[in-house]
Order: sequence, then C-alpha cells, then structure tokens
Amino acid sequence: MANGTVNYRKSTEQLTEEFAHSYLLKPQERYNAQREMRKMRLAQKALILRIRSRFPMNCRTDAQRDQFLDWFKAEARLVASRHSDSDDNNPDQHDQPPPDA
Repeated sequence: MANGTVNYRKSTEQLTEEFAHSYLLKPQERYNAQREMRKMRLAQKALILRIRSRFPMNCRTDAQRDQFLDWFKAEARLVASRHSDSDDNNPDQHDQPPPDA
C-alpha cells in the first residue's frame, strides 16, 4: 500500500479502488485503507515541504549546497533507519515481545 501512494499520477481514490479490488476488501476495510493512504500522502507532503524549506531558492554557493546536502544526508539516514511496527523489511520484528514486557 505504501509503495502505491508514491504514484502521484493516480488519486487516492483510484489507488484505493485498485487495492480494494486486488485484495477483495469489504466496504469498511476499503474505507480504512483509503484513510491510511491519505495519511501516507499527507506525511509525504510534510516531508517534501520540510526538505524544500531547508533548501534556499537563492542557493548560489557550493557551501550552501554542501550545507543542505549534509542536512539532507543526516535527515535521510534518520528516516531510513527508523523502524516501526509496520516496517516490512524486518519480518522477525513482529515475533519479538516489546522491550518492557
């Protein structure tokens, strides 16, 4: 689902319809999927706006570009290294109890 939301040529409604058709979702499941996709798109927009705000439009020097790229590298590393309960890259993660259990 998350990978589908980065296809900006399709609306959330179109993506939801495709997802619902592929997975034979019931109306409530379809509604929930659409809400989740909207949240994902909102998070994507927030991230892009944050990136744009850090890159000055009048950036003319190598030093300014290097400063932005250093920030971007650190930010990208932080985002990519963040594990969540929905992270599909670590299938064993769901089998482990919470740290304080």
